[in-house]
Amino acid sequence: MQSKTLNTTARVLLLFVGFINYLGFGLVFPLFTFLLFDTNVEILPKGATDAVRGLWLGGLLAIAPALLFFSSPILGTFSDIKGRKKILSVSLLIGIVSYLIAVIAIMKSSLTCLILSRVLYGISSGSMTVVQAGLVDLSSKEDKQKNFGLYNMALGAGFSLGPFIGSVLTKPSFTGSVNYLTPFIVAAILMFINWLFILWKLKETHVLDPLKKHNWKMGILHLKKAVHMKQLRMLFLVVFIFFVGWNFFTEFVPLFLIKRFEYAEMGVGSFYAYTGILFALCAGILIRPVIARFTPKRVLETALIGGGLYFFLFLFIKQSWVMWLYLPPLIYFIAMVYPTATTVISNETSSDAQGEVLGIYGSIQSLALIVSPFFAGTLVAQYPFMPIVVSGGAMLLAGILLLLFRLAKSS
Repeated sequence: MQSKTLNTTARVLLLFVGFINYLGFGLVFPLFTFLLFDTNVEILPKGATDAVRGLWLGGLLAIAPALLFFSSPILGTFSDIKGRKKILSVSLLIGIVSYLIAVIAIMKSSLTCLILSRVLYGISSGSMTVVQAGLVDLSSKEDKQKNFGLYNMALGAGFSLGPFIGSVLTKPSFTGSVNYLTPFIVAAILMFINWLFILWKLKETHVLDPLKKHNWKMGILHLKKAVHMKQLRMLFLVVFIFFVGWNFFTEFVPLFLIKRFEYAEMGVGSFYAYTGILFALCAGILIRPVIARFTPKRVLETALIGGGLYFFLFLFIKQSWVMWLYLPPLIYFIAMVYPTATTVISNETSSDAQGEVLGIYGSIQSLALIVSPFFAGTLVAQYPFMPIVVSGGAMLLAGILLLLFRLAKSS
């Protein structure tokens, strides 16, 4: 009974870490568009064109996932060797520093400091791989998918509150003038609370393997290793394509909302809050009847194809209120992808390599995050509808590839 109680406490703490991390992330994520496109903010010269601002936005958004590409497998593997608690506490501490440097960047209008903050945040973001590995430690094969659903629910709940609270903190009525500083300060405080809870309450969830070796070239080696994993190779390709599309949408949809509906900070924050709430409800509760009845692979295939086709309807929405009615089915499809993909990957992995393989999975996600903003920032500034076209096309392509792979395997 004591072991069960300890497991429940550890599970709640890990979910809380995910919730707080994404609450802080959501507080500041929508603000990067405004920081670079608001001509009253002097991080970029006032005379910079939209194309130049879009290029810098893409580059800025690409920095964190570029570092996450390496930090995710490194932290995941280190957590297999040193334990989840120790690695999680170190990575959260780096996250606190990243937010504090962002505060300095805004105070000093320093692009250099803003870039440095994104570098450190990218390193710290590998902590989510450790959280997932910890949840695997506490899960049986039967309840693993449910726990990953709760994990995604925690992330969605945090992200739904973050943009809304961030938009309130930047409102002129709250600060006297538009203030992009306060959300970063609050995010640093939240990360500090996270760090304290881990040090104070979390019990180690993983049986340590002191003989396991570590290689500093882990990011590249794990990507190469992923290519040669026959049982996971196609799935890694599918999720990579999906994440390229979905990350493209989440990163650049503010420009679409600004251009199509003339949204300001509050409108963009409300959009993220609404989609985050929908995602949390779907991932944690509403998709359970589906994932209980069908296999994870079949759910993943259906969600990708159905979501990809449905995505293109976004292009025909001309009025803001119609968008709010359109979004719930789309988010339902998206919510089915996350826990099912993670479950399939975890089920194909031995218990002593969960951190390592989930680190590979994290590297693939981060690689997708690098590709989308780095190459498309300028184009999205000129063609705001691109997030919808690219995202819908990527989901549809990923689903078709998974379907063809299944048919070929069964023939």
